[in-house]
Amino acid sequence: MNRRVWLDLGGATLAVAAAAGLRALLFAGLGRGTPYATFYPAVMAAAVLGGLPAGLLATALSALVCFLWVQQRELSSAEGLAMAVFLLSGAFIAGAMESARRARERAERAEEANRSKDVFLANVSHELRTPLNAVLGFSRQLRDAPDVTARQVPILEIITRSGEHLLEVINNVLDVAKVASGRIELEERHAEVREVVGDVDALMGSRASAKGLKLSLDFAVGVPRSVIVDANKLRQVLINLVGNAIKFTSAGSVTMRVCCTAPGPRGESRLGAARRQWLRFEVEDTGPGIEVADRERVFEAFVQVSARGSIDRGTGLGLTISKKFVELMGGQITVTAGASGGSLFVVEVPVGVSSTEEAAKARRRLRVVGLEPGQPEYRVLIAEDMAENRLLLRTMVEPLGFAVREASDGAEAVAAFEQWAPHLVLMDIRMPVMDGREATKRIRATAAGRSAKIIAVTAHALTVERAEILAAGCDVVIRKPVEEEELIAALESLLGARFTYGAPDAPDAAPEPGLEAAQLEALPRDLTAALQAAAELLDTDACLRVLRRIEEVDAALAGRLRSMLSKLEFRERLEVLDRVGMKGGAR
Repeated sequence: MNRRVWLDLGGATLAVAAAAGLRALLFAGLGRGTPYATFYPAVMAAAVLGGLPAGLLATALSALVCFLWVQQRELSSAEGLAMAVFLLSGAFIAGAMESARRARERAERAEEANRSKDVFLANVSHELRTPLNAVLGFSRQLRDAPDVTARQVPILEIITRSGEHLLEVINNVLDVAKVASGRIELEERHAEVREVVGDVDALMGSRASAKGLKLSLDFAVGVPRSVIVDANKLRQVLINLVGNAIKFTSAGSVTMRVCCTAPGPRGESRLGAARRQWLRFEVEDTGPGIEVADRERVFEAFVQVSARGSIDRGTGLGLTISKKFVELMGGQITVTAGASGGSLFVVEVPVGVSSTEEAAKARRRLRVVGLEPGQPEYRVLIAEDMAENRLLLRTMVEPLGFAVREASDGAEAVAAFEQWAPHLVLMDIRMPVMDGREATKRIRATAAGRSAKIIAVTAHALTVERAEILAAGCDVVIRKPVEEEELIAALESLLGARFTYGAPDAPDAAPEPGLEAAQLEALPRDLTAALQAAAELLDTDACLRVLRRIEEVDAALAGRLRSMLSKLEFRERLEVLDRVGMKGGAR
């Protein structure tokens, strides 16, 4: 026996001795009456602390003490019956306490396993999201650059969509853990129905073509343009269904249909009756179909229906997560036989219908040009250990008019904050030397740090980690990959910064007018020369310093130049400056 067992048995012996001493001191007058009354607490205490062995030992020792001391080795039939009852009760108490202790230990082990799983998932998420942040950020900047060629646009769009799909896969892995623990949450917002379905078509179209399949989309009349729904979860459900249909179909077609439907017996959704509608999505294939007996099992975790023979079988989690997502949204998912003998998956979900104004606002993606004139020079400190991510964040905020400094770890961030006193810190959480949480706490401990704003920029994705990050002193948490719109919204909210906007990034938006030489000719000669020198060196810091001087002369022109700088249009600006120089017109 190990040392723990010996300690438990020793504790049981001491408990019985204490009970006997208590009886001798306080209850000696009881005599042979109720001999076991003072020993039941000893049995329970021993069983609670030591489980079954300690409880049984305490029961046996208590009975022996009563027989030798209280009853003087003589038992009447009634006393014998009382002893038997005590022995049985003691054994029952010991067994019950042992069961409770084992259940408690199992719960503790399960909780520890969950914590370990969460830590593992957080680490995996961080390692994947950090490089993905740079891939998506720079691919979007290249895709939106004005000098991108027509041949490059579809390639960059494929890179961006593939990166976004990889991000969805990472989120899917995290959702497995969240579904298992019941911690999955809805993130509803305005979304374009055709855009969600179009994303599925764009991602799955090439896969269908590679197998010689026809992927068709069918939109019924009356489908609202903009709705309120968790678009990410809905998109993931449709990607899973269309992906499975393509995987298990060897010839023919895959068809996705979208229409409106009545709620029927499902009743009211959580969105209420006002401005609520049900959308129905159908995914039908011409594959082998699913047997009736397997149509419920196909939604169970890790179940793979062999009748749909395919070499690429997958993990068996896609439909399980899809069903959880649909049910979380208040809808339902079913599978039946299609008209051609294949499978027909039907998803019905309630959505909120956006008003005309809300829909227009959701579609209007205005491009930020820069800070409005007349504001203080906002100082932003970027604390990030990955050089490419520091560069990405810098290209997002510096061209808008923010003064920027960088730190590569938490200790550098604290030192830079004390020296420079920035208005806002973009704080990565996982860094060497000192992590972002500790750096945030130290910054908050300074006089200037109490009023500064700190945005956590992290690849961590679990809800519990978000709470810990906010508790450390961060004002907002932005997850990698960083979305420019989310970052701008945080800067507006935290700093009260006001921005100027260019034309909406919409297909029908008029292109931004180019920079003409005449616009620069009215500037002083030293400003155009300084601007040209900074552009030739590709020095964004120097460009921004010159732009702040130009802003005092021509705020509109400074805003246009900031827009060019935000899109890294150095070549275009140099061409205009060269024309100014050749004409000798700039004074």
